[in-house]
Amino acid sequence: MIRRIINFSEFVNESKKLSGRFNDDEIEILALLMHDKGHVFGRGPVHIQDPMLDRVFDKVKSDRFVYPLWRGIYNEEKQMYDGLYTSQNTLTTTRYISFSESKDLASLFAKNTKILLELIDSKGLLNYHQFLREVMAQIELEVNDEDSYEDTIHMADKELEHIMNIGTMIQVIDKRQEGDLTIYTIKQVN
Repeated sequence: MIRRIINFSEFVNESKKLSGRFNDDEIEILALLMHDKGHVFGRGPVHIQDPMLDRVFDKVKSDRFVYPLWRGIYNEEKQMYDGLYTSQNTLTTTRYISFSESKDLASLFAKNTKILLELIDSKGLLNYHQFLREVMAQIELEVNDEDSYEDTIHMADKELEHIMNIGTMIQVIDKRQEGDLTIYTIKQVN
């Protein structure tokens, strides 16, 4: 078998051949997220809302995911979630927020804080893992090379990523300890 490194322009071109719910412009922005989300989202506590991503999120607004999604939080977020739990107030997100189906992966991001978010009964998140898998399956079928893009598939399967849109209202509904981890259970309010 021939093993090739993924070529970004080929990835975008093959993505556009998918007969899915996203148009060419939306697929291109989703493909850009694979390499570095910072250049699409911006950096810092407030992200720049992207009109193209708004269109993507509009297409997934009724998608539900019934299993918990996980996020390891950073030091800057610690007090915010504790305050939300104590006050029972809601928060409207000012960032695109990544979650994983894998609690173990999220725990790696929480290595300094030992705090995880558990999102239950999520709705309207972009299942980025599914998007990548669908694109990679299409490319492999056309290239007919089982080892092609193995690293990308491995990354998608490891991260199992879902992305929450800016402007999502959330509420902390529970706080518990599991070993050395503090887990805040959150739900979407809107």
